[in-house]
Amino acid sequence: MVFSILVWPVYAAHTITLPYCPSSAGGMDPAYFTGNMLYSTVTQTTFYTIDFLGMTVGTTPSVPIDIHNPTNSFVDSGTSYLLLPTSMFNQLTATFQEKYSNVEGVSGIGVFSRYCLIAANNDQRGTALAAYIAENYPTITIYISGVAVTIPPLSYLIPVATTSSRVSYCLAIDSFDQDFIVLGDTFMRGLYILFDRENHRLGFAQGTGNLG
Repeated sequence: MVFSILVWPVYAAHTITLPYCPSSAGGMDPAYFTGNMLYSTVTQTTFYTIDFLGMTVGTTPSVPIDIHNPTNSFVDSGTSYLLLPTSMFNQLTATFQEKYSNVEGVSGIGVFSRYCLIAANNDQRGTALAAYIAENYPTITIYISGVAVTIPPLSYLIPVATTSSRVSYCLAIDSFDQDFIVLGDTFMRGLYILFDRENHRLGFAQGTGNLG
């Protein structure tokens, strides 16, 4: 018996339930997304490299994070976090601490110092803590060529297992000593993404809860 290995030029990933990520080889499945598919040009297909054009924090008004435009970035479902060059991460931290210093966990020893928010004793499931994060932390919007992706607070602050019996939420954004950006699960969560190597593009749409 002879087996063949096929490398699909087009496949799609439904990331609403990361790390579980159902995919569709050979094309997109409209059942998994809503609205229009927006496309970003891929400049290098090996790592699905796209131009990173900017980042803002909040909406009223948004605060830009300075970068040298355009900056290379790539979408990687094998990376859990959004990874930023150290200088850009430091700018993001400073913006949060200047504009949102009254929000628990932002200033001092907090989430940007790699500490986590821990639910109160009477909130072991973390329901109240999650609601606080969603209401008080700002969105982060990332601009790539052709697309703006808004990351809600509960996508960049995520529940993690700790030695405590209470739920903890930790920052899923980190720095590293590189001059490019890795758009990992923090960026991808909740999206339906079309990896279209054939046409040198990535497609982005809002994922649905329909997992078939």
